[in-house]
Amino acid sequence: MNKIDKKKVILNCLLNQPDYISGKFISELTHIPERNVKYLITQINNFYDDLIETDKKGYRIPETQRDHADAILRMQDDEPDYSFNEKKVFILTSILRKNVPLPIAKVLNQFYITRNSLKNEIVLINKELKEYNLTLQTKNDAIILGGSIIGKRQLMLDILENELKMNTFDLMTIQNYIEGIQLIELQEIIIAALKKENYTIDKYSLINYVIHLAVRLFFSQSENYKPEFHQTEIEMSQAVLHIDQIVNTIYNDVKAHYATAYFSKEDIYNISVLMFSRATPDSIEVMNLDEIKKIIGDEAYTILNEILVSVYATYSVNLYDDNFIFRFGLHLKNLLLRSRQHLKIANASLNGIKETFPLVFA
Repeated sequence: MNKIDKKKVILNCLLNQPDYISGKFISELTHIPERNVKYLITQINNFYDDLIETDKKGYRIPETQRDHADAILRMQDDEPDYSFNEKKVFILTSILRKNVPLPIAKVLNQFYITRNSLKNEIVLINKELKEYNLTLQTKNDAIILGGSIIGKRQLMLDILENELKMNTFDLMTIQNYIEGIQLIELQEIIIAALKKENYTIDKYSLINYVIHLAVRLFFSQSENYKPEFHQTEIEMSQAVLHIDQIVNTIYNDVKAHYATAYFSKEDIYNISVLMFSRATPDSIEVMNLDEIKKIIGDEAYTILNEILVSVYATYSVNLYDDNFIFRFGLHLKNLLLRSRQHLKIANASLNGIKETFPLVFA
């Protein structure tokens, strides 16, 4: 007899008794050791908010709780085997998607766990949340997620990207995670803006960008949202400014669809950096090294040159092709920008590259 069966046996025993009965008597009737009876009743009360009354006289189910106890007995006997990750994702996304506290009772009912078990799960989840500077806390019979919007935004992005990896790579897979934001609509806005300026973007990058934009838009509508800084002007390199018009078009179209949306200057900057890493012009004019250096900057150009020299010295491969150098230089420039802005962007091809070229990662 498993733990759930034993709990139901105890409930059934108490329902058949009109008044208090002792733990010893329950043990005799159910053939469950008395010590286990006390433990199981405690678990039942932790889960069902004092369903069973306890007294010096023993235990009983009051009249007001008998219908509830009877309904519990009619529940399915099989206890779902939920993983830690399933419980973690449910708790975090339930809080993030509505941006409100999550009732503890909802989690207990969803996974059929005790309050003590939930407490242990929260401890484990909080260990993983340290990298986001976020903390789960319980208050007024609810779970709240404390921390900055930046941390919550990155957490949501990571959850959504993991969900995409495990399921069909499609926006509809994750639409339910972001309430009030229509992902297909955002995708159409981005495609139209790119097409207008003769830019293209691959499917994975497009979906990734839609997710970033949707999450940023979602949190910008929060009552607690505050711009991350209030500078009147942010310096951008030419490499970012060359797609600024695309970003402004997207921003204006989003504002037209979501009147309550608000983006700070940093939001615009980060979106520009993100678009810069994803979008590719349909054609690139041939540029000499001085022109490339002017666009990507001294730091990125120095790194670019060191890589070209190192690749030639190590593999005898000459990468001095104008188109490649320019695109690779833009990529390096973007890596520097993203690292300073702490922007994480998943790469769908990374595992495939590691499998195909294992020695590169040795």
